[in-house]
Amino acid sequence: ALLRLCYYLTFGKKAWAGLVANVLSGGAATVLVWALANRVRDRWTADRAALLFCAFPGAMMFASLYTEPLGIALTAAGVLAAVNRKWFLAGLFALLASAEHSSFIVLTPTLGICALHAIWTRRDWRSLIAPVLAPLGMLGYFAWIGTRYHDYLFWFQVERKYWDTKMDFGKSLLKRLTFDWKGSWTANHGDYI
Repeated sequence: ALLRLCYYLTFGKKAWAGLVANVLSGGAATVLVWALANRVRDRWTADRAALLFCAFPGAMMFASLYTEPLGIALTAAGVLAAVNRKWFLAGLFALLASAEHSSFIVLTPTLGICALHAIWTRRDWRSLIAPVLAPLGMLGYFAWIGTRYHDYLFWFQVERKYWDTKMDFGKSLLKRLTFDWKGSWTANHGDYI
């Protein structure tokens, strides 16, 4: 939806629309990361957190046509809302983030822990709305994809076919982190060591 809006604003130029969407999303993400750090610590920490966020090597995605800046902005907004005890708003931002990309499903347990803390310390049962709403975005997106392509496992098939990724519950990540010293790291990824 953001790309479509930027597409109209740039008079139908796709590359410019993507760049405008990423710059706007990256700016929003930076401001929200600053606001979150300012809320939980202080202005000094927030200034440095925003600077590190912008200078981190992963920030190069702001200049690429990826959706991560929007997801980070939605995530930071959701966590900021949870810190401010605005549970419905936190759940709504988490819902939008998990609809934007499935990896933001990590907000569900995060908001679940926040809700448990709110229940334990303040008996705030309304906090449960946030972790309940969070996964609905991803589930809705998968349902839409499944209906559109007549296959509810379509997302996973595309991930496996084109990106060679699959659900292995962290096994491949552990292998990469430990470099699998038997030689398969260099055999699969070149001589990076």
